[in-house]
Amino acid sequence: MATVERFSLRMVQAALDANGWQYEVDDDGDYRVGFANEDIQVAVYPMVRGNDNDLLSLMATSPLYWSDTERNPLIEACNEWNAERRWPTAYLMADSDGDLRISLDWHVDLSPGVHHELLLDMINTFVATAMGFWEWMRDDKLLLGDD
Repeated sequence: MATVERFSLRMVQAALDANGWQYEVDDDGDYRVGFANEDIQVAVYPMVRGNDNDLLSLMATSPLYWSDTERNPLIEACNEWNAERRWPTAYLMADSDGDLRISLDWHVDLSPGVHHELLLDMINTFVATAMGFWEWMRDDKLLLGDD
């Protein structure tokens, strides 16, 4: 029987290790895991957030970027994805140079606690759906961007 534990950064690391994934840790203690599939590259950031460190935040980005002339089709694509799928949420951001990037995220309050298997499933499902978003962008939307 699975034991429910208080959510922690240690649990996130255990989930990453259980998958055998290579990851980097930044100065804030956040993880970055890189994934590649054919011509798609995605960086996933599983993080512990919230005032009591009980919020699992999963974010994903791609090295793709677009110019401002692509803003409307990108917004439409993100809106379509968000309307048809529960998660991850897709949104458009502009960096300091004005280049457009798409970010994906999903957040869940784990203050009641979580067991290892459920946390592992949430992270794995996020990674699969994030990769699915980029495959959808490539295959259905034909919005590949520039790298």
